Amino acid sequence: MARKRRPLRFKIFVLIFMCLMVVGGMKVVELVQNFFGDHVLDFQKMATIQYEKDKDLIVQPFKKEMIVYNKNKLKVFNLEGIEKWSLEKDVKSPLVKTSENLIYLVDREVGTITAINIQGNILWDLSLEKPIRDLVCNKEGRIVLYSEEKDKRSIHILNKEGKETGKVIVNNGNIMGIAIAENGMIAVSVMNVDKNKIETNVALYSSGGKLLGGHKYDQEEQIVSNLFFSQDQRLMNVGDSQLMVFSKEDRVVWEKKLADAMHRIAWNEQGFLIMHLVDNKKSILDTKNRNYISIVDMEKTEVDPIPIQGEIRGITTKGDHIIAFTDRTLYIISKKGKEVMEKKINNDIQAVYIISEDQLSLVLKDKIEIMQIKYKEQ
Repeated sequence: MARKRRPLRFKIFVLIFMCLMVVGGMKVVELVQNFFGDHVLDFQKMATIQYEKDKDLIVQPFKKEMIVYNKNKLKVFNLEGIEKWSLEKDVKSPLVKTSENLIYLVDREVGTITAINIQGNILWDLSLEKPIRDLVCNKEGRIVLYSEEKDKRSIHILNKEGKETGKVIVNNGNIMGIAIAENGMIAVSVMNVDKNKIETNVALYSSGGKLLGGHKYDQEEQIVSNLFFSQDQRLMNVGDSQLMVFSKEDRVVWEKKLADAMHRIAWNEQGFLIMHLVDNKKSILDTKNRNYISIVDMEKTEVDPIPIQGEIRGITTKGDHIIAFTDRTLYIISKKGKEVMEKKINNDIQAVYIISEDQLSLVLKDKIEIMQIKYKEQ
């Protein structure tokens, strides 16, 4: 007996069904890989450091420890939350900076600097006898700071023993930013207003205060308030609407205009800048399309914009890791921007610091929590 032939419509239906099964199966595999791949699954609390609220509170990492300056006491805690040492010092307007092996406790109002080693011993004290507006240091411990008194502005360059190696007097304009490279080279941004026009000069100096080169922003108004040196001593200038990289040998290497408003930035020592940009053309209620992270390296290589749900309160970065945070959410971003992992926190986040590959510290309203990041192996 002859076999009954199936109609063509049935064969087409079967073919479409099989294609959907294959595509659907691939999607399922992809979802499973995304869930069970090398993604953050959970945080495990390692320790809690309690502190009392204070207007002069300073919290920051130092090696694999945490510094807390509060209530006129500088304390260092290990990652188990145990206090290693404390130093009592009354500071009116505190600032804490760290090199590889030194802690600098600065009183900006009085103009004093105290250098402390990792054991908590004071190595030296220095009084400038005038207010310190800002201070930065490199890994070696070299310092560059600037002070302003009425119309007199000066930049002081110190070695790690607190001895002055150079000085620069700024006769005109306001100092907007300073930076120091690992080889001791100094960068200074100075803004002038002339005939109702903003003009910014960024200059490079040696550790002895000798002028090496610079760039003047005089074609378009630009306020450059952030300066960052790469490991090869090129300088990233961050203006209010433009990025520029230059070196003392090649002058301007490249420049880039920013399409949207810059709100926050973070610099990674590997040589790339992370920016929180806001598209003000979008509705204030449309936070995901309005807020995004942009990453640009010293070669002008850019990562595709990374949208973030909610207002970004801060950015931190170390090694290959980037964390942006809103009031109660962490966004853990890979260096190349291809992976974004989200973690909700049941507390108001004040700050976040990356301690190591799988450890971070969360600064909350009245405590610091040291967290172990739990990964799922592929």
